[in-house]
Amino acid sequence: MLCEQCHQREATNHICSFVDGVKQTQDICTECLESSGTSAAAFATSMRGARCDFCGVPANMGGTDHLALCTGEQRTIHYCFSCSEEYRRFTGAAMEGMPKDLSQQQQLDALRRLRQDAEKHMKHWVSRRSQ
Repeated sequence: MLCEQCHQREATNHICSFVDGVKQTQDICTECLESSGTSAAAFATSMRGARCDFCGVPANMGGTDHLALCTGEQRTIHYCFSCSEEYRRFTGAAMEGMPKDLSQQQQLDALRRLRQDAEKHMKHWVSRRSQ
């Protein structure tokens, strides 16, 4: 697939973002991405050589840590596919089980606990997986 911007080089960066609730995708080459000066360019640079935050293998996905963002912390998280699936499974199940009638402060506290629990769970999950 050719770069959507220059139409000359192979598109090796596939960017997905949501703007005002609308999904936007862009398939562009590394040269066009790096010359764009956008936050996507900065993120692509951070992904180069990134390792999975949980198991340490090369990361093949990443982005904003939404649990951290909910509690006011701007943080990027990197995953391999396996850890991404388990992290999302664990946090999704925990979110579904969260009471719906919590005050705003209780929600923040619950999300902080969930983030800590998810970190502990992933460390344990990775250690069991490598045995």
